[in-house]
Amino acid sequence: MKPTSAHSQTHYDHLRIRLADIKKATDNFSKDRHIGGGGFGEVYQGELINHSQGQTLAFKRLNRKHGQGTRELWNEIYMLSEYKHPNIVSLLGFYEDDKEGILVYEYASRSGLDLYLDKKELDWRQRLTISIGAASGLAYLHSGGADGTLQKIIHRDVKSSNILLDKEWNAKISDFGLSKFAPANKNISIIHTGAVGTLGYCDPLYVESGSLTKESDVYSFGVVLFEVLCGRLCIPSNQKQGEIRFIEWVKNAYEQQTLNDVICHHLLHEITLESMKVFTEIAYQCLNKDRKERPSMNKIVEALKKALDYQLSPNKAYDPETILSQGKINLPHMCNAVLALDSSIVDVDQLNNLLKVLPTSEERDMLKGYTGDKKMVGERGQFILECMKIPRIEAKLQLLKLRISFTNQINEITGNLKIIKEATKEIRESIKLASIMKEYDQILQRNQRGHFGGLWLNNIRKPKETEMFLLYKEGDEKNAAWFDFDKDLVNLDAASKIKIQDLRESKSTIAKEVKMAQQELNSSYSDGGVSPEFHEALKTFLYDAEQHPSLTYFFDSVDQDTKLLVEYFKGDPKDQSFTEVLGFMGVFIQLFKSQHDAVEKEKRERQKEAERIRREEEFAAEPITLKQNDLTMLALPVLNHIEISEDDTHDLKVVGRETWVVGACKQFH
Repeated sequence: MKPTSAHSQTHYDHLRIRLADIKKATDNFSKDRHIGGGGFGEVYQGELINHSQGQTLAFKRLNRKHGQGTRELWNEIYMLSEYKHPNIVSLLGFYEDDKEGILVYEYASRSGLDLYLDKKELDWRQRLTISIGAASGLAYLHSGGADGTLQKIIHRDVKSSNILLDKEWNAKISDFGLSKFAPANKNISIIHTGAVGTLGYCDPLYVESGSLTKESDVYSFGVVLFEVLCGRLCIPSNQKQGEIRFIEWVKNAYEQQTLNDVICHHLLHEITLESMKVFTEIAYQCLNKDRKERPSMNKIVEALKKALDYQLSPNKAYDPETILSQGKINLPHMCNAVLALDSSIVDVDQLNNLLKVLPTSEERDMLKGYTGDKKMVGERGQFILECMKIPRIEAKLQLLKLRISFTNQINEITGNLKIIKEATKEIRESIKLASIMKEYDQILQRNQRGHFGGLWLNNIRKPKETEMFLLYKEGDEKNAAWFDFDKDLVNLDAASKIKIQDLRESKSTIAKEVKMAQQELNSSYSDGGVSPEFHEALKTFLYDAEQHPSLTYFFDSVDQDTKLLVEYFKGDPKDQSFTEVLGFMGVFIQLFKSQHDAVEKEKRERQKEAERIRREEEFAAEPITLKQNDLTMLALPVLNHIEISEDDTHDLKVVGRETWVVGACKQFH
């Protein structure tokens, strides 16, 4: 029971710490020791030599002027002294009298999770680990401790700022001043109480009706999970009613399958698909309006661990055993998707793994004609029975893969071909490059090296640094516009990474798959009543495929362009390839730019030296007037002599600098 009397409070006397020791540890609550605060009061850091062996601790000084009184203080003392969990902040002591209420905790050096939501410091793996830790701490509270014998607790103020992080990024649930209890031997029932907590995180049903359940914490934690995913607070500091928009925003993104639009940008390309699916599914369930549909904290822990598992081992999400044993695909729905060529149920990775676990002929024979209870044959048997409903299921799965990826494959091939075409055009039409190569040809003639009289490919095959330096110097003197010629070649780098042979192989594979699709269409006419929908879907797909521009045309056009590029450099298309030309161009540009950098660096150094000399000359020529009374000790640089004169005002004038002279004023008279 929570202590309510002076007698029961004496049970915690061993945790009492003298106020004098606390003031000494915090330098009497100095600003330099202040690390945070809010409506509840202020938090300071310090070291209690006699209590913590010099370790840094956190001191929360309750603000009794704003309602933080004896009840809240003893609430936290009771909970944190009785409830011990790695993910719940530890209470190390307290001080309490009529004027002061101070709680002493372990120090979470990284402060609250809210400070890191938009930071790259936290990658997705760390965010999942922190979420698991926080969920584990809340599950412990909701369950009444590890063995269920303690009073079950509803935290009532779950938010990212109340999830503290230690130096190892371990999550610690904190701030139990608003928490509520329920009997340990009963399920937590509804508690009717005034709604408190933080705007944006509170369960709407709790706010509307004042009815509090452990599912209210679940709702708040769901908000935190979406904050972790989106990299932002549910209510920005400059926005007061933004929580409604935030919840609607993330729920709409989940429902419309546009989560990529809300995910924190530096996490977008890091999260694996299955990890995101599991994480967002459980977070979305937490925000369900119907409390009965919200998951328990234990279920949340389980889901988050699965999301972490899929992040660390992406292939595990797609292995055949996982697909079958965890019910990742509803088998009847899968069959309908295959027959309708519907890509909304499965994706390419799942199809690839389904192909690995298709029934063998022996398995089909064993279950042929089976009409008994499906539960008796297990998950594998049920999968085999569903597969047997689809004639030539392997071919149809391959077609569904083609249906899903066809447009992307075509677009990727044509996109790469367009890059190559643009790169060849840019090189051949670059006036600056032509001028540079003409000058380079003349340099080679003077050095009696290379092929003269044209843009020869061999001339740029192995350029020498000395010749590149001369080329750059010519540009420096005659045509400064040369120096940014590579900016005209915007597609060169991307084109150099594309292998035309790989594109040809992709084209050949697509052609074979389309031919297979036509064969399967012809074969499916004998399937009977199972395939009418499949016929129509496949015919539609084949019709759409025919509407795409001919890849053959694109390849022929690119072949012509690359041939012209090789010939432009006086090469032989039979001996030199487009890829070789781009490789030589890359080396040529790199050497040219390196000479540019070297010459520019030399210029800057000369300018810097000239400026230094100019300043010294100006400074040396300017007399320096010093008051005699100020020259107790003198340390002045002089050139070859020191001129000292004394006028009626007893000023000393010193001219020149080179050596240092130190002495008393009288030494200069």
